[in-house]
Amino acid sequence: MLTARRAVLLLWGAVLALPVLAAACLAPDMRLGGCSADDRRLQEPLAAEARALGAADGARADGDAYGGCDEDDRFAYAGQGYAEPGGRAQVVAHYRAAADRNGWQPAPPDADEPAWRRDPSGERIGLCFTKALHGTTARLALRWDTGEGGGYTVEARASRTGGAWC
Repeated sequence: MLTARRAVLLLWGAVLALPVLAAACLAPDMRLGGCSADDRRLQEPLAAEARALGAADGARADGDAYGGCDEDDRFAYAGQGYAEPGGRAQVVAHYRAAADRNGWQPAPPDADEPAWRRDPSGERIGLCFTKALHGTTARLALRWDTGEGGGYTVEARASRTGGAWC
């Protein structure tokens, strides 16, 4: 039987538990959006994977390497832009060989992603590779800059809670 005293104790228990429950629900790993701590922990392994591929002969880094976590789509990423050293064939050959040496497998890109589209000359704008990395599937994309500056970007992405694509 519920007495008045027991009812008051239950009510106070609920009131005291409310801030704890609210904090748990608002914790980054519990939100419906945003990167989880597990996603963020993928950033350094992804950066190491991108660095391990090196650069095509004659390519020079275009700015600093970058990385982070896309809060909207919930994936970690790391990459580097390069000024194109010459023809695309040389760059493609380098990254296909480097990807193979480092355990990356060629993968068809998603139909609406840059690695699938073609430039005005008919060449594919990028390449896509996949690899198991820390218990998830990582994606590696090589994308050509179709603007006036030329060049290309190599970016690795992975997620434990969201989606990552080429």
